[in-house]
Amino acid sequence: MLKRFWRYFVALFAAGRLDAADPSTQAKMREAQVEMQQMRGQRLRERAVQEITQKNNLQQMVADTRTRLDELSAQVDLAESCGDHELSQRFLKLREGLAAALAATEQSLVEAEQTVAAVKEAIRREEDRLREDTAERLRVAAAWRHSQIPDAVPDPALLDWALRWAFGTLLALILLLALARNGRGGF
Repeated sequence: MLKRFWRYFVALFAAGRLDAADPSTQAKMREAQVEMQQMRGQRLRERAVQEITQKNNLQQMVADTRTRLDELSAQVDLAESCGDHELSQRFLKLREGLAAALAATEQSLVEAEQTVAAVKEAIRREEDRLREDTAERLRVAAAWRHSQIPDAVPDPALLDWALRWAFGTLLALILLLALARNGRGGF
């Protein structure tokens, strides 16, 4: 990563000192920018995978804890129906501890869901930014190509003058050939 950053840094400074129209400089700049964007996108996707995995694990823990709470509630009811108050009290204490753990796990799950949403939003913003950058590059390239076209097409006034000259020269040649045919030729 440090190498890529260094190449991007060198390309930025080289663009200021070297000819900006130099294709090799432009290519190096584009390559460095693309690499940096790809690295950023890759890091965001890796973080998203980690956060989603953590969220899914927490969801599973919440589901397992709720199942265990339901089982403990059934055991408390069974112990009370059998008249074993001591066992019932132990199950109640276990259930209270598990309920506190469930509350903490649910809070962690809410935070994990918010983090996943934030990471997804960051990925969406990065993709939007990349699309905008690509569109801007295409607009600049099209404008540059469009600005090169007038250099290839002559000025309308010059074109008009050239056509008039060619037409006049053609008329003069036709007239000379006609005179030469009639034997009145000129030179």
